[in-house]
Amino acid sequence: MYSLNPIKDMPLPLDTKNAKGFVDPELRLVYQSYHDIVTPDVTRVMYQWIGNGMHWFNVNAFRGSIFDFREVTQFTVGNNPVAIKSSKSINENLDTTIYPVVMVVDSIQQEIKVRLSLMGEPAARKFICRTNETALEFINEWNKQSGRHFDESIDFSAWPTKRQQTDPLIF
Repeated sequence: MYSLNPIKDMPLPLDTKNAKGFVDPELRLVYQSYHDIVTPDVTRVMYQWIGNGMHWFNVNAFRGSIFDFREVTQFTVGNNPVAIKSSKSINENLDTTIYPVVMVVDSIQQEIKVRLSLMGEPAARKFICRTNETALEFINEWNKQSGRHFDESIDFSAWPTKRQQTDPLIF
């Protein structure tokens, strides 16, 4: 089991029209979702939220991240270069080599756009699927194969649920 230092300044949830994100400290998951039209600015906002949380974020203490694209209706021109550059910057500032990331999509069009944004990324720890259940299965299996151990008695059936970010973290 990985431990976390007490964190009193955990980032507040991201809650904009087109981008939402929250940290689930109990399940040790980071959940990001995009909605409607994804522009370069929307992508910058999401990665800025992630970047701002890097001062407290210990990837060894979390199971992984889920990026949910199922409510996206359009990716605008110029979004992929911003996503690639932003992701690369995060990867250069955090050792993410053992950290699984799953992109959940609802259509082949979304999948194509997401695959294009993953160009140049280490493919093994990144996965595209259609459901949260499959995303969680991939994350749990990745962690087992990577020798990372987390509490397996946690019930994921109601996830994702937005938890109170003001509650203290107790691990």
